[in-house]
Amino acid sequence: KAAMAQIDSVLQRAGLGSLGVNDVVSAELLVVQAQKFVEERRLLGAAFDEERRKQDTLISSLQGLVKAKRAALDQSNLALESSRLAHSSAMQEADRLRADKQKLIASVLTLRAECQRNSAN
Repeated sequence: KAAMAQIDSVLQRAGLGSLGVNDVVSAELLVVQAQKFVEERRLLGAAFDEERRKQDTLISSLQGLVKAKRAALDQSNLALESSRLAHSSAMQEADRLRADKQKLIASVLTLRAECQRNSAN
């Protein structure tokens, strides 16, 4: 009776109704089929779980890669900004040196002109 109840339960879940008293289907055959069905479902579940673990591992690896790439990009951006600041500072220093050079040239020319005036007198 317990086996018949289990079989009826499996058949009802599968949408096939339940066995009648006079049905010619062997209860043992139905139990074997039910066991095969349960085993197939278990294997499918295990395969799904394994595939899910693989996907989770892949996702985790990809997230780590994205995080590392983002950190490298951030560091590269910081280096680029630092380089820009250094370049700007160097350009300002070059401009200052050019201005100093022009002042020095003007000063030398003024001094030369003054020397020429003094030697003419």
